[in-house]
Amino acid sequence: MEEGLVLYNLQKGDPSNKANRQLTEAYRQKHPLIFFRGVSDVLYEVLYPVFVQSLDLRRMESVISLDEGSIISTGDEIQYVAEDPITRGYSQTSSKSRHHQRAFRNRVLLAYGLRCALTGLPLPKLLQTAHIVPDAREGEASVRNGIAMSYLHHAAYEQDLIGIDPDGVIHLSESLRATKDGPLFDHGIAALDGRPIRRPQFEAHRPFRDFLAIRYEEFVRKL
Repeated sequence: MEEGLVLYNLQKGDPSNKANRQLTEAYRQKHPLIFFRGVSDVLYEVLYPVFVQSLDLRRMESVISLDEGSIISTGDEIQYVAEDPITRGYSQTSSKSRHHQRAFRNRVLLAYGLRCALTGLPLPKLLQTAHIVPDAREGEASVRNGIAMSYLHHAAYEQDLIGIDPDGVIHLSESLRATKDGPLFDHGIAALDGRPIRRPQFEAHRPFRDFLAIRYEEFVRKL
């Protein structure tokens, strides 16, 4: 099986049972699916979106493509296109409400396997999604403009106390380097200096270098 493809067996028995019908319909309609890939007995990596590339009801087999993107069928060929940025939507009250934020957060967290990109923390309730180019500066709401971070590291990134260069390497501000404040700081922040972030598995999910460069230049100016 080629890289990026997984052979997935349909449920045994009736090809038209509910689960098999849903998989067949996803193939016909080119709908995206969520794929849970086992990492250990109790740990799963969540991949989204994935697509059914081919289906063989006689063999009760399907081929799942793990590549990012929308799927377009052109005759006998299947092509993939990179995801479009989520359309922004605001409602004006006393402040702006970002309707696209929930979808943006979900996509980014899934791309990073529900882990903090800086520390590997695997607790989704403690994770946020940081915009590389800020939303207030018309940064696009796409996975390539987001990084999954814990609340602590997101706050530090927003305040330019932590910077991430175009190669994905973490840098600390001078004030953080000069700080000494016990094991939480030493292991949770100080130890990150010079380390690369954890990148998503798929190339199309990874931070766009140009976005990282723009944000990192701002960080360097404030050092």
